[in-house]
Amino acid sequence: MRKLLVNGLPVIILLVWLMPVSNHLNTTNATMMRNCYLMSLAVVFLAFLFQKYFDIIQLIISISIMSFLLISTLLFFETHNSGAKITYGYLMNYLPFCVLICIKINKFSDSVVIDFAFISVCIIIIAVGILSVLQNPIIESILKTYYNNHYDYLYILMWQSRKTVTFFGTHSIACYIYFLLWWGIQCRMRVKKGKINYILTLGIIFNIIMCQSVSAILCVVLITGYYYYKANIKLNAKKLLLLFLLMIAVAIGIILNINTISNILSSDQNGLLGRFGSSGNLNDTLSYAFNQPIPFGLCDVEGLWLTDGGYYINFLRGGIVMLVLYYFGLYRFLKNNISEKKTRIFLYSCLLLFEVGYQFTMCMRFFMIMLFMVMYYNYLQNTAPSDAKENRIVRN
Repeated sequence: MRKLLVNGLPVIILLVWLMPVSNHLNTTNATMMRNCYLMSLAVVFLAFLFQKYFDIIQLIISISIMSFLLISTLLFFETHNSGAKITYGYLMNYLPFCVLICIKINKFSDSVVIDFAFISVCIIIIAVGILSVLQNPIIESILKTYYNNHYDYLYILMWQSRKTVTFFGTHSIACYIYFLLWWGIQCRMRVKKGKINYILTLGIIFNIIMCQSVSAILCVVLITGYYYYKANIKLNAKKLLLLFLLMIAVAIGIILNINTISNILSSDQNGLLGRFGSSGNLNDTLSYAFNQPIPFGLCDVEGLWLTDGGYYINFLRGGIVMLVLYYFGLYRFLKNNISEKKTRIFLYSCLLLFEVGYQFTMCMRFFMIMLFMVMYYNYLQNTAPSDAKENRIVRN
């Protein structure tokens, strides 16, 4: 039973991760999206139950997050019942996160299928990205029917602009997902050699660039910085070749999208300017929140914009206390599951940057990919040659 679970769970995670969330361009299919959240919650809870021991501090953090959220909800609703309504559906953003951060991967990192599953899903996403750029009608029909979880015009805009959002609805979620896959490939390179690593790296970077967004620019900057840092530590022929290919890929992406990039960076309709600029859509909501002694909790307030960046959302829902608990819990989750300090700090820093423009760590696609990636990292650690393990211990 244990062996079946260890080998089956990575596949289940990826299937739940790529669950359809729409049906025939029905972007208000709440049932399908709710099922995706519930399945994610069930899977992280299953992983939680099968770990060897529980981190008491993480349990306290998770209970505190939920308690503070519910207390804020009741207090805010009682003091603003004329303009507020309780929306318990927001629990689906927080419940899976609170279970996820309590997990310490230990039993699932010796799976014999996890590496095959990782390579397969990367190939699928790269292939779908390329076919999206080529505007393949079959891929368009599949994505349009089953993977459109926002308003209709957004999908049309993504497709007509040849953006590689694939299964993830918007370029922000897609970029950050691709970045996590890229991070996984870099971890694989240190343990498993082969040309497949370089092919997957270039394919994922292609998908990131072709998202043509502020998030894509951020991810390319982070990736370039990573390779620059690695190249300056120790140069060799393979690293120089990868750096050269990366520079070519980035240059081609910039040349093909120079007008789009210019419009993105100067527009006040999206990115940071569209959110926090003088005419940004978050100004009125932030002004209202700063003048409230009680956070919103799970309440909605008519006329206010209650969705966007992770810091923004957590501040509205629970104030400074929520911000501290949430991101401290996220860091301790990474600390419990990623043994290499530099690798952990790099990933955590990137996740914090992603939170500026989107609530990535509480979106329905985050929970499964994050669980899978820490499982995959630990699998690589366990299968690494003994000399490689010793070198990592010395470096850390």
